[in-house]
Amino acid sequence: MKNEIINEREKALLQIFWNEGRDMTSVELLDILDPDVWNKLSLLRTIKGLNDKNFIEVTGMVQYKTQYARKFKPTLTKEAFTAKMLLHDGIDLNSLGKVAVAMTENSAKEKKDMK
Repeated sequence: MKNEIINEREKALLQIFWNEGRDMTSVELLDILDPDVWNKLSLLRTIKGLNDKNFIEVTGMVQYKTQYARKFKPTLTKEAFTAKMLLHDGIDLNSLGKVAVAMTENSAKEKKDMK
């Protein structure tokens, strides 16, 4: 994948795709996104960035009145994406056990703090 560094806006869009569990158009994404943070131009640039990096792909077209919008879906599951980001950050299979222990400890601590 080309330039695998991903920014916060790109992560936010991927999260929406994973949460929704369906292919989506920019029109549908704009309906979900906070209009105080996102506008059409920022969304289209973010979609282009994800598409250029092969984190999303075009799956079809949908007609909206007289125009067409492309439908997109992520190319990776959330878990596969997380694994790719861990590898990018230098966490390999040798470190995976330590990461699992740290996650378990953090989860237990958070549960304890909530009580």
